[in-house]
Amino acid sequence: MAKSGMKDMILGFLPAALRPPAQSGEVKGRYYKRFGSCNQCGRCCTNIYLVHNNETIKDKEEFERLQGLEKEYEGFTPLEADEHGLRVACKHLLPDNRCEIYEERPSFCRKYPSETGILLGAELATGCGYSFKPIKSFDEVLSEEISISAQS
Repeated sequence: MAKSGMKDMILGFLPAALRPPAQSGEVKGRYYKRFGSCNQCGRCCTNIYLVHNNETIKDKEEFERLQGLEKEYEGFTPLEADEHGLRVACKHLLPDNRCEIYEERPSFCRKYPSETGILLGAELATGCGYSFKPIKSFDEVLSEEISISAQS
């Protein structure tokens, strides 16, 4: 059996909550639904904010410390830090914008783009094949908050 076939078979036995999220189609989070699929433009792989413990990695020192602890971070090269954190680039992006290690890519990449990143202020690259839409409208959220406040 091929390596990817065995992996798919093993993942099929896992409960849905433990399986990696789909790389295309609809993925529902707590606040947003993600739609679309990767169009392999490569922009997100050359300008990434990595999230660790629900916060972006702030600087090269923190990134280098985490590289020693998390094998997944070895695949990234630090770029520059700004007010949002340290930007990194993936070492596995091929000239045609395909991923050299797609079948074995880190969990971060499998989940990208994530609701967590959007909630932390990340923006999708121009031309990205994904989009996020709120699960509830502003009016629905406001009505719920007013109702909760009235009960207090």
